[in-house]
Amino acid sequence: MQPIGFFTTDVAEAAAAYDDHVAGKRRPPEGIEIAPVGPNKGVGENLRKVSALNRIDIPTLWRTIIRAPQSKKGGPIVSILAPRNQSPAGMAGELSSAGIAAAHIETTDGSIECEFAAGTSPASLVQFSVAAITKLSKGLGASGEWQWTLRPRGRAPE
Repeated sequence: MQPIGFFTTDVAEAAAAYDDHVAGKRRPPEGIEIAPVGPNKGVGENLRKVSALNRIDIPTLWRTIIRAPQSKKGGPIVSILAPRNQSPAGMAGELSSAGIAAAHIETTDGSIECEFAAGTSPASLVQFSVAAITKLSKGLGASGEWQWTLRPRGRAPE
């Protein structure tokens, strides 16, 4: 499986990537990053993937990283990363007012950490990610197409 893919409404490939590479692994990668597709889609599938892996605008966008549970009893975590030089303070309230909810939500310096119940389906995590990014970015940069990227530990763009 490639470390990157694209989707519009069918989240199956992104969910399968989380299930195969992150969930239940002893030392999983950082997680699966979900972000809006950039304006330059490239020519051909392989060039498109290379272009998507080398995007320099990723840190300026709202995006998520779907992470493995921290413990055997815990659930998966979706980290909603704020764009560079933007604080996520107060944004958790925007999520809850839109009916986008997780079992436990905590705001940190650069992200909103959303912990889900153990057993939450990978498809639900990807759908939550898309809904959260769409709400927080107020639709900016959201072309309706999304990219998922498997991020090795310590390699998520900041």
